[in-house]
Amino acid sequence: MKRSKVFTCILCSVLVLGSLQYTTLAPSDSCRGKEEMVSIISQIQQHLKVKATKLSGADIDLIAQIIFEESQRYGVDYRLVLAIMKIESNYRNHVISSAGARGLMQVHPSLANGIAKEAGIYYTGAKDLFDPRKNIRLGIHYISMLIDLFDDIPTALFAYSVGHHKAKRLMAADKNPNTPYTKRVISEYQKNTNKMVSL
Repeated sequence: MKRSKVFTCILCSVLVLGSLQYTTLAPSDSCRGKEEMVSIISQIQQHLKVKATKLSGADIDLIAQIIFEESQRYGVDYRLVLAIMKIESNYRNHVISSAGARGLMQVHPSLANGIAKEAGIYYTGAKDLFDPRKNIRLGIHYISMLIDLFDDIPTALFAYSVGHHKAKRLMAADKNPNTPYTKRVISEYQKNTNKMVSL
């Protein structure tokens, strides 16, 4: 009788320890989420290393982190953000367009002034648009707003290139949003989706 009680206690102990060990070794949802985050950021870094030859390693790491975080925050596909960045600036941080748009996502100072508070960004003027953190946050906030407004990626991209007020006027006049610009961004986006995983 004593022997069977001892055996039962040992068996229970082994089962409890085994279940604890299994619980410890099984990856939790937060671990899987962290692994996925690291994997996506690594993909963005690799993409930028190949495409953005003028960016330093430190800039690439910072930009990859910001793209990931802001894409997650706004629910915008990071691969679309990379496509916009490629077509807008070719990943050049200090470029200024003929219209005065600046930085990686080519944000115009007047647009930044209008949306910075809504985006929760402290904006002091055009020079801020050369800060990748502010530029990318403003650009992703804006494309997110446009996707919500137009409920269509090509039209949102069209509005990103001409401004949302002008896009509304042109759309009311039956302007086709599938311009050479939108086609180039969509083409780049498709390339990105073929080689990088979605979240």
